[in-house]
Amino acid sequence: MKSKNVFVVGQGSIGKRHIQNLMLLKQKVYVFSYRKSVCHNYEHLKNVIYVDSIEEGIDKSDALVICNRTDQHIDIAIKAAKSKKHILVEKPISNNLSKVNDFKKIVQQNRLIFNSGFMLRYHPNLLFIKELVSNKYIGDIYYVNAHVGQYLPDWRPQSNYKNNYGAKKKWGGGVTLDLIHEIDLIHWFFGEAEYVSGLLGYTPKLGIETETISSINLKLKSNIVCNIELDYVSPILRRKMEIVGEKGIINWDFIEGSVTFSDKEVNKKIIHKVDDGFQRNDMFLDEIKDFLNSIEYSIYQEDSLDSSIIALKTAICALESNDMKKFMSPIDL
Repeated sequence: MKSKNVFVVGQGSIGKRHIQNLMLLKQKVYVFSYRKSVCHNYEHLKNVIYVDSIEEGIDKSDALVICNRTDQHIDIAIKAAKSKKHILVEKPISNNLSKVNDFKKIVQQNRLIFNSGFMLRYHPNLLFIKELVSNKYIGDIYYVNAHVGQYLPDWRPQSNYKNNYGAKKKWGGGVTLDLIHEIDLIHWFFGEAEYVSGLLGYTPKLGIETETISSINLKLKSNIVCNIELDYVSPILRRKMEIVGEKGIINWDFIEGSVTFSDKEVNKKIIHKVDDGFQRNDMFLDEIKDFLNSIEYSIYQEDSLDSSIIALKTAICALESNDMKKFMSPIDL
């Protein structure tokens, strides 16, 4: 892989992960640190080039990895797209739809490579399930349950969670947008949602203004009914999915790293397991490799951006459904 000039916007936990992976892949890395820009203490990473402005970073780069606050994603993405730079935006692409279509037009006009930062699409178990679903392993799918949760203060113990974007509504926080991966996985496996309902919960004990529990129901265009449970309150990390079909049930457990199958004759037979050496960072590394290879070989995939927009529309429908107390349709947005 040829070395490219890659500009990473933001040096938080996900920014540092991308920086380390880019350096591992022998890329030339430029970084804009918000803390450095306001003369706050920041971690000075070795072998990267710090820039003094977003504009400088865009000017010097071939591609961007945007890892700042959710509400800041789209403005920087538009600046980069106008400069014909390839873009990876951490999920979600934005916290609203106001500028998303403008961004899409620029990406299409310039045929830019775009990646939406949904790293779970690179998880070995989920790639395996994708094949099972495509090949109708359990026949027609009837309904799906997915849930993920972890106690928010445990996410990054070294920082005060009340000061992070997840706690602030105007920054695009709240569990619905923050844990949007499950929404994306449902679309990736089974197609788009036709109707969405959302019911949000708030936990005063956490002392934050955003929703801490999000219960989302989807009726897909494929007639599959899905339930997604997202939370900031589970005392232990859990991430699972259950897919119920005419020939049996597929279960995925992120913690166990396994996929099981059950039917009337079989009680949870393991049909796929991650390799012993698998690490969480492998997904991020594969994601950034895919992004860089797409740039190198000019592999333009419009559906990557479309998928990001579809996931955002579904999440916004869930939020608006809770406020308006009725079903919403992403088709209308």
